[in-house]
Amino acid sequence: MENPQSKSTTSAQSQLISTRLESLRNQQPFSLEVVGEINGVTLVNDSAATTLDLVASSLLAFEKPVVWIVEANTVNDDMHMLCEVVKQKVKTVVAIGSCTDELHKALWPAIGFFISASSWEEVMDMGLMSAQCGDALLFSPGCRASEPFKNYRERGAYINQLIEIKRNTKP
Repeated sequence: MENPQSKSTTSAQSQLISTRLESLRNQQPFSLEVVGEINGVTLVNDSAATTLDLVASSLLAFEKPVVWIVEANTVNDDMHMLCEVVKQKVKTVVAIGSCTDELHKALWPAIGFFISASSWEEVMDMGLMSAQCGDALLFSPGCRASEPFKNYRERGAYINQLIEIKRNTKP
């Protein structure tokens, strides 16, 4: 007998994917933007994903394992809605922000590995060290940009700069 909850979860996931694909058609900058590759890891900038719904649909868009970089400057009560998607798609969470402890507690049932970083450079380093060839490194913050950035565009441009530096740095 089919589980009705499973059917509604699949329907909700399909709706999230449809919504995300529509936003991509509108060509919003920093929306699931493939920035490059390092050692077989696909680097994706999704700075425009400023809500949990957008993060969930972004995560669902990947077939490969995801190392998810998240900005934890706020943690809202709806964070539990991500747990099932995180459990399915994310192998490591790399978080930055003042609320990383709260984020860790909210996602605890779903995550395999959680890293708290203290700088954007450390976020990128930890993300790349956690990823393996064939994985995706996804920056999808799930919140509005905070200091030092004015908006998601500035944050997205900075992430692209960090990625470019990493791509051009010889190990």
